[in-house]
Amino acid sequence: MNEIVKNNNSEKFIFTPKQVSYINWLANPNRKGTKEAIAKSKFNYSYRALRKWEQLPGFWDLVWDRFVNYYLQGELPEVNQILIRKAKDGDMQAINKVYEIAGKILENQTSQQVNNYFVQIINNFKDEDGSSNKIDGKNP
Repeated sequence: MNEIVKNNNSEKFIFTPKQVSYINWLANPNRKGTKEAIAKSKFNYSYRALRKWEQLPGFWDLVWDRFVNYYLQGELPEVNQILIRKAKDGDMQAINKVYEIAGKILENQTSQQVNNYFVQIINNFKDEDGSSNKIDGKNP
């Protein structure tokens, strides 16, 4: 059964099961063998055919997507621990990266806290039935 894939631009691409298998193989950082070796043994195609698959629109987008979703995410906690360890050891690049990441996290949290705060304020000016509880056009 063919697999339909959308990229970030919502473009659709259709890949055969063998193409998807090849994409998954390419995305695996622990893969064994070379492209030339697996072309015949695993896919029963020539290396030239695999190279043509690689030229298909959306092919490398899907390889990257599979790599990020299946392999990279699982490694991030360990990578973050190493980064923090290097920062504690005084590595300036690591220190800057930790502050950059922390800033993004705090920015997201602050944004969420601000949004929650405004929702709370808005809700405080409504009765339980959702109607406004203003008196003579003024807030109580």
